[in-house]
Amino acid sequence: MPSSDWSGRLVAFSEGTCFAFPSNTCFIYKYGEGVRPRNLCSYGLVTWRHNDGILRLRLHEPKLWWDLASYHTYNVVTTAYCVSFDLLFIGLSCGIILTYRIQLSEFVAISLQGVKDFALLKTLYAHDTAVRALAVCGNFAVAASGCDMGKICIWDLNRLSYVRTLVPGNRREVQFICISRTSCDVAIVAYSGYGSNVTLKTINGLEIGSIDTDIVVTAIAMTSISEGTAVNCVFLGMQNGVIRIFDMWTMKFVRDIVDYRFLEPVVSISFSNRCTRLFVNFSSGRVLCWQGENLQPKRPPSLSIISDM
Repeated sequence: MPSSDWSGRLVAFSEGTCFAFPSNTCFIYKYGEGVRPRNLCSYGLVTWRHNDGILRLRLHEPKLWWDLASYHTYNVVTTAYCVSFDLLFIGLSCGIILTYRIQLSEFVAISLQGVKDFALLKTLYAHDTAVRALAVCGNFAVAASGCDMGKICIWDLNRLSYVRTLVPGNRREVQFICISRTSCDVAIVAYSGYGSNVTLKTINGLEIGSIDTDIVVTAIAMTSISEGTAVNCVFLGMQNGVIRIFDMWTMKFVRDIVDYRFLEPVVSISFSNRCTRLFVNFSSGRVLCWQGENLQPKRPPSLSIISDM
């Protein structure tokens, strides 16, 4: 059980490994060439936690630091990383989105050149207020951004260009955006009264469904099972520790998952083992793992804690 300092985010991979890392950091990684199943050969954290306006990279092994960029006028609010495109998106408090190409060296311990390439590619303009949420989907080469005014924009990863406005500004501050890796549907979570509003749209802007919760949503994730074999679902982590599940065809309620020993805010959710294993991080730093009754994995779940200190 990590301490509360680790109550940031989780990233789980298909073979069952899960990484936990602090808030205000972004987990980046590189796969080994020609390895099946793909293993991570290098990984680390991009961090902006040090209140000096400098964006840094800290590799896990060896524990080396690189200063990547400095932002002394505006603050970094959120980031998103796409490994298949080697892209890092930086959302700033002024509404600008900076896109960088970032590549890690494969054999860091030998060359001591952890950052193979880091370059600003393009600045994206669409928001007038702080960019609060970013999401990327390499499978469909799209990204989505949301701001404090509730505006949601879609971007093309190949051209790094604007595609469309999915939601015009509705003055509802965006909390989270999540893009399905199987259908490219976009889930948007925004504050609404004492709770949250969750809307599921197609990438073309058609609304699939919308719900309002009387409790604030504090985390979101989607299953990514092949269409036709199962119904994918949206998992909502709630402020009271409950995980609420809705199907992605109609946004109808499916069921709740809850452990009554941990009635505290859920801060991150991630899936592994083809969505048969669910990792959940709570605000206290506890990480729980649920798995399907019939799951017989080759190895038990593992949790690695990544630090930027």
